[in-house]
Amino acid sequence: MNHYLFVIASSLLLFSVHNTMAGTIIKCVQTDGTIEFTNKSCSKNGRYQSKNHYKRGSKHIRSAFLQADFLYLQKNLIHAKTQGGIEQQAHKIINKINTYAQQGKINSAYNMTAATYAKLAKHIKEKQWQAQSINKHLLPIRSLFEDILLSQSTTLTSGEFNQAIEMALLNYKKVKLSKNN
Repeated sequence: MNHYLFVIASSLLLFSVHNTMAGTIIKCVQTDGTIEFTNKSCSKNGRYQSKNHYKRGSKHIRSAFLQADFLYLQKNLIHAKTQGGIEQQAHKIINKINTYAQQGKINSAYNMTAATYAKLAKHIKEKQWQAQSINKHLLPIRSLFEDILLSQSTTLTSGEFNQAIEMALLNYKKVKLSKNN
């Protein structure tokens, strides 16, 4: 009887610790400026443990995304001046994100989405603190990436992820049309 109680208590403790860890999201900033949201601790040297993928007997390291290319896309998005330029850069990022999702790398796709959202939010906040004008076209784009992020808890497959992107784009178009009318 005591053995069964011990097993049940241990299972409940393990379950509660796992749920606590899964519910805690940490924002990690790499040395190159990219941001990743993870439920693991940030490593000291700027490399994320969550990017390491282990298989039995050997260690395979995979990168969540190509940092230089992705940073370049983010930089172009933030520095675009016109609505068309901003939308074009956002679509490039979304296409890259969607490509990762189609390859079955949904976690990497969400990391890229979160990094872009965080970069936009940080840029907008810095402009506000410096009392500088904010490109009004960046706000709906930030909401577009936020809509994609909100689908993370319900998305398990690349098809569902693609639907989340389509819904976010549809919401963006609705907002854009309502502002133009």
